[in-house]
Amino acid sequence: MQTKAAVPDSFAFATNELFQRILVPIDFYESSRRALALAFEFRERYGSEIHLFHLTESSENDRFLAGVGANENAPGLTGEAQGRLQRFVENVFPGRSHEVRVHARVGNEIAQDVVNAAKAVDATLVILGAEAKQTILRTNAEKIIKGLHASVLLIRVPRESTPGEVLT
Repeated sequence: MQTKAAVPDSFAFATNELFQRILVPIDFYESSRRALALAFEFRERYGSEIHLFHLTESSENDRFLAGVGANENAPGLTGEAQGRLQRFVENVFPGRSHEVRVHARVGNEIAQDVVNAAKAVDATLVILGAEAKQTILRTNAEKIIKGLHASVLLIRVPRESTPGEVLT
């Protein structure tokens, strides 16, 4: 007869707390779809809040207009990005876009902006989809993980190609 070993209290944690508020950075690639699918699984199991975040980069034209008095972080750019997030969810998981909260920001520092978004929503878990690659410089995923105070679930996905790119 086998007996089940008891888990020491030092290893126990409250799963409901861990999965309370999940932040999923979205870049609209396969990694985002996989991360969001997992977030929906956690929502079904633990009642998690799902927060999606997308960083939209401003163009040179936006920067020029900001220099002459226009606001680079204009509501139009973030509103457009939030709408794109809603459409993404609706296309990939029809009928479920009402189950997520969308957040967008204009900027170009993806790692720091994801960390800031996690803090803003008080995320208890961040699900990152990242492709497997080696580089001399640290990847954005590494930078994000280092800056977060929340738990991180990293989903490794095969390297994705852009249209017209040949993978080696």
